Amino acid sequence: MMLRSLASQLAYMILSYAEKLRQLESAATDLKTADARNLWQWLFRQTLFRLSVDEPIYCVIDGIDEAESPGSAVKLLSDLHLTTVPLRILIVSRKTHEISTAFQKLAKQVHMESICTHGNLHDLRAHIEHEMDISSEEEYREQVNYQPAA
Repeated sequence: MMLRSLASQLAYMILSYAEKLRQLESAATDLKTADARNLWQWLFRQTLFRLSVDEPIYCVIDGIDEAESPGSAVKLLSDLHLTTVPLRILIVSRKTHEISTAFQKLAKQVHMESICTHGNLHDLRAHIEHEMDISSEEEYREQVNYQPAA
């Protein structure tokens, strides 16, 4: 679902990509029942990666730890070195052994940086408190069980 959703959102923004996807569909490619590897091959390697795109494309993938196979999802990204399309992908996830291992292997093939929230707990709390202060609705605060820091 993640790959289909990402392709759909990219097609909305990049008309030449949308046209390539229409060609895939008319070629009777079974995008509805294909496995993740075939979807990656058809939707990205054979289409998006071959486009002539000058402007960077920014993608945010949140919750990759909730994927059926998070390690396999990360492994697909190893093909990013095959494209000249300037893709910038932010992946937000809980840190698991499977994901950490997949990213360690991925780092050998593509440029990547990691941002750890561990040392930024104070900044995150300050941001949340600021946002909650803006929302003066008591009912909302009760729903999220918000309690300001002492």
